[in-house]
Amino acid sequence: MLQVPLLPYLYLNYKKDAALQAIFAAARSRVVVEYAALLATNLPDWQTKSGAFLDFVGMNLYGFPRPSVPTYATREAGPYNTLEYNTAPYDTAPIIRTVVSADLVSDDVYKRCIQWRTWLGDSVVFNLSALRERCARWLGVDYNELSLTSVGTVINVAVPPNPLYPQFKFLLESGVLPLPLGFSATVSLFAPLPPP
Repeated sequence: MLQVPLLPYLYLNYKKDAALQAIFAAARSRVVVEYAALLATNLPDWQTKSGAFLDFVGMNLYGFPRPSVPTYATREAGPYNTLEYNTAPYDTAPIIRTVVSADLVSDDVYKRCIQWRTWLGDSVVFNLSALRERCARWLGVDYNELSLTSVGTVINVAVPPNPLYPQFKFLLESGVLPLPLGFSATVSLFAPLPPP
């Protein structure tokens, strides 16, 4: 950001008017004070914000609204004639998932999402190594704890047990955490190998 604000000035035709000069002098001093206050808030530093101010910065500076994560309820299908015909094989009890609610993510997860979109330290060229670093940073785990494989344009991400796993899975698979055009991801859990 500019360290010195653009100050209002009086047109040459009105330079001789003392009242207008006083108004513009007051306006210039007010602009300097307000601009100093704006610089003190340090808007681009989203890591120090929280709550509604973080929402404001995320949406208005970075164009990324706070995502929501659904909460599901599962149930088995009921007895015969409770599902439409030819939707499930006979003699099975399909599990039906319904969305109960959609909750906004916490400030911590929202900051991780903003970092996913704005961090350019990995690489500007897409490769699995850069994606692996990005996933490790988002989950807060070591780079070597993740396993990434690709089959065509589908990237399989296997992560160790982590409290952020359900949100990471939904956000990456739904596209809230973007991948390059044409790529999609599936996220799964794996149990880490026990130490020898």
